[in-house]
Amino acid sequence: MHYEECPVCNTEMKEYTETIDWMGPIAEHYATCPNKCYSYEYAYGYTTVQITIRGHNLMFGWSYSDDKKTLKAETDAIDAVLEAARHAQAEDSIIQDADQAQRPQESR
Repeated sequence: MHYEECPVCNTEMKEYTETIDWMGPIAEHYATCPNKCYSYEYAYGYTTVQITIRGHNLMFGWSYSDDKKTLKAETDAIDAVLEAARHAQAEDSIIQDADQAQRPQESR
């Protein structure tokens, strides 16, 4: 079985594919990051991608019937937002590490 990694934090995402019966999957696929920074949903010809940066959720979507120009605009925007989300997480981690290093250690 293939497991996707979150494109923001590289954590293994929880995946779900809807199945009707033994015939196999019916074009529905969901993948969510347990850290809630990314989700991908495909159902009935519509794709939705959600990316969260510092509590702000950005949502992108397109249909199988959209033209190539619309699809390219959405995927280009997603790429830019993913880069910003990764940068924000790295920055937040550096700040958190610096804050922890500045705290005096408690004596035992």
